[in-house]
Amino acid sequence: MLPQCSVVIPVYNREDYITQTVESVLEQSFSNFEILLIDDCSTDGSYNLLKELERKDNRIKVFKNEVNLGVAETRNKGVSLSRGRYIALLDSDDIWLKDKLKKQLDHINDKGCSLSYCSYGFIDRNGNDIGGVFQVPPYIDLSGLLKRNVISCSTVLAERELFERYPFNKDYYHEDLVEWINMLKECKISYGYTGKLAKIRIMKGSKSGDKANAAKQRWLIYRDHMEMGLLASSFYFFNYALFSAIKYRSIRKDLR
Repeated sequence: MLPQCSVVIPVYNREDYITQTVESVLEQSFSNFEILLIDDCSTDGSYNLLKELERKDNRIKVFKNEVNLGVAETRNKGVSLSRGRYIALLDSDDIWLKDKLKKQLDHINDKGCSLSYCSYGFIDRNGNDIGGVFQVPPYIDLSGLLKRNVISCSTVLAERELFERYPFNKDYYHEDLVEWINMLKECKISYGYTGKLAKIRIMKGSKSGDKANAAKQRWLIYRDHMEMGLLASSFYFFNYALFSAIKYRSIRKDLR
């Protein structure tokens, strides 16, 4: 029997977190899934841990890139290896709450949509809760997404065919935002499950924590990928900066 959902997890040097991440999937109340763990040439003990996990549950499948591909191409590889109707993305240091898949699958079927996301909390490198809950809106369109990216990779559930039509673009720092932009050009609207179903790990020096570079790269998406003029780019960037400041205000003290 084919799995209904394929969970794609790229892994690079995450031996301290990957076991907890995978266990949060194995403990889901919904069980008809496969987990695709793709090691991107880790230099720590991640790959050995992945193989140990694979031996414990036949729903886990481990792959190893011959060369380092980066997260975008590694996610694309996971999509190409998947068998489920739906794909759920999960970063290798984040975790899910136990009803994440069940509630989100019910939600996406109820809304009849191809792309969904959910609310989430934040944890530090030690797994402690920090800040509050990032409450997502019940739906978002392309214009709303350009103002405020409410879709985190570890909360995404979408039809596999949608990922196949729109592979991740490795040329962008915010490859995830470019992905949602491309998808929403087709889907027009994405529906969010407003309950908290995941926890995102925030660490000083990480991509999530480097707000200055994130802002610079965001501007490039408006100007290059969207081919917007200066006025339109400035409008969306202002909204992005405002919402970003609000989002991270409560956890910034924990990143010092």
